[in-house]
Amino acid sequence: MGAQGSCSCKPQRYGHRYRQRIGCTAKNKSLPASGLVRGQQGDLFTCTFSPDGKTLVVGGESYVINMYDTMTWALEQKIALPLEIERKKRSGASEIRVVDFSQDGKLMVVGVGTGTVYVYQNCNHEHKTRDSKALPTGKPSWKQLYVLQEHTKRITCFNFISKKILLSGSYDSRAITWDMDTGRAIK
Repeated sequence: MGAQGSCSCKPQRYGHRYRQRIGCTAKNKSLPASGLVRGQQGDLFTCTFSPDGKTLVVGGESYVINMYDTMTWALEQKIALPLEIERKKRSGASEIRVVDFSQDGKLMVVGVGTGTVYVYQNCNHEHKTRDSKALPTGKPSWKQLYVLQEHTKRITCFNFISKKILLSGSYDSRAITWDMDTGRAIK
């Protein structure tokens, strides 16, 4: 039995209160019967949940980031990466490999097979006060903030060291630290 007595889910990243949102069949009646979220074309390489557990982000071969509401599993937003689509037409390589969020949910980073890192900002955040964390209000609306192009090979991982510092790793054998205020590598 799970923490609430009727759930037999394995522990997940966000704890029991979010399991009903991210796929516990004992609690979440909105989960598709097949367990599948549809809409992505081509192979999938990455998926992650927003820090509040309300959004599932999926990316892969199609160069489109699909964002799903985890209560209804409806597609909330699609973000196309036109630069990557153009690169694929020329060389046949590249895909979305890694997606991650900052701890406060204000930033989303997307790493692709060409080594490019796209940084998006959530435009629907409430203003942060000293006593509360800034979590999104309403449906997220993402706009591109930076395109980071220091890596030369596929992005493999991200880690937000703080709200303003991102660490990215790549097959080019480098880890680069980025300042999210300026969009520049920290030397």
